[in-house]
Amino acid sequence: MKPTRRQFLATAALTSAGLALSDSLTATASAQAASADVPPYKTQLFKALIETAPTDAICESWKKAGFDGMEITKWDIPIDQARKNRLIAEKHDFRVHSVMRGWASFNSKDDSVARQTIDETKHAIRVAGAYGADAVLLVPCRVDFDEKKKQIPKPWEFDIDFDPKTLKVKTVAAGDNAPYADYIRAQNESTEATIKAVEELIPCAAREGVMIALENVWNNLW
Repeated sequence: MKPTRRQFLATAALTSAGLALSDSLTATASAQAASADVPPYKTQLFKALIETAPTDAICESWKKAGFDGMEITKWDIPIDQARKNRLIAEKHDFRVHSVMRGWASFNSKDDSVARQTIDETKHAIRVAGAYGADAVLLVPCRVDFDEKKKQIPKPWEFDIDFDPKTLKVKTVAAGDNAPYADYIRAQNESTEATIKAVEELIPCAAREGVMIALENVWNNLW
């Protein structure tokens, strides 16, 4: 049955009133939530760029562009130099938040190279501490294998099974893993080397108040 004009207007009025009440309740609920004792969102985003070291010119221009911090790539400098560089950054209300250590050859077959890599990483951590940074970016153990030579699975063939306690890889693809035996062995050796190195680095990082930020990028590991 077609509603009369009076019925239509009455229905429209009730609908409008309902919407207004809904909006009012929503606004009230939002206000109550805002005024409640709810902890604020804890994450605040800051903008940063990567550079070798802070200078007056860099910090001034970056600050004007709206950036807050800098990740340093030049980690192999004297500790005193890092302290001086920190003062330059802080003069511009700028912060060095991280030091990029980069690739670390913990898995080198040459023990002297592996030892040197650990010692260099300790120095990078101390440099980070001198900068007032709270993180060192560390990319452990490059593993060189080539999917074109069928040494590793194709990206879509990866189906990794590993022991969550030891982190040792069991298989990297479905079916026969014999073709990937060398790759699996290299993964596990690199994992062992990384764990051993990081365990040695942790006390140094703890003293400096620096986090070891492990990154997996372009190193064909894990």
